[in-house]
Amino acid sequence: MHRSRAYALSMAVNTASTWTRPDPNDFLQQTDTYDIGGDCFAKVRTAWDGAQMMDFAVMQLLRDPTAGQEEIARADSCHDAHVHKFKRNIGEFMYITLLAINCPNDVGRGYDLGYNSVIDQWEENLRMWRDG
Repeated sequence: MHRSRAYALSMAVNTASTWTRPDPNDFLQQTDTYDIGGDCFAKVRTAWDGAQMMDFAVMQLLRDPTAGQEEIARADSCHDAHVHKFKRNIGEFMYITLLAINCPNDVGRGYDLGYNSVIDQWEENLRMWRDG
């Protein structure tokens, strides 16, 4: 997978994570899918331990008549809270670290930041993907 220089320019904010990611399958999982605009839709997966979010993935996807769907952007908490951004002809071109996860409260904060970067900025993400 080709990655441009933008990929290496990660916006790191306290990246020394002490979090050991729990297995999302050990918790109640919820997946929601909804339209966000144009041909884009969101798929949001969360894992919960009671009222505490333990894991998340927020995806912006594009309906494509030939490919089925294309991934435009994704935020997740697999080892820290971060965002992946994609371009049509390149694939993943940007990785942005949002914050280190050191406790379950950080997972919720990372979700909020990731949701903003993926869903609230869906039009900009789509433009970057198409310009690729």
